[in-house]
Amino acid sequence: MFERAIRMAPPNGERKVLVWDISTRLFHWSLLTLVLVAWFTGEGEGTEAAYHRYAGEVIAGLLVFRLIWGFIGGERARFAEFAAGLQQLSRMCAIFSHASPSVIWGITRWAASPCF
Repeated sequence: MFERAIRMAPPNGERKVLVWDISTRLFHWSLLTLVLVAWFTGEGEGTEAAYHRYAGEVIAGLLVFRLIWGFIGGERARFAEFAAGLQQLSRMCAIFSHASPSVIWGITRWAASPCF
């Protein structure tokens, strides 16, 4: 995956690294779009109510997909990647306390801690 991202580097020499796979990106953008559709059609009747119901059904399907993808998906999409122990969290705090922290690909243990 990183080799492909490096080949796609912009001409100014900066490297573009694609951390999240396309399935994870599509899930999150679709979820955002459908939540907005459900939000704005929640008070309506007739056609708006149908859109609201349809958005809710598709959101439920997306959540089922994400649960499955969390176990069988790519390296950064797996739920095991989110798990953090106390030792890992303290190491992460030490990394972020430096003036120039190292690069961390994917979700940090600190950011994932509220998930559990």
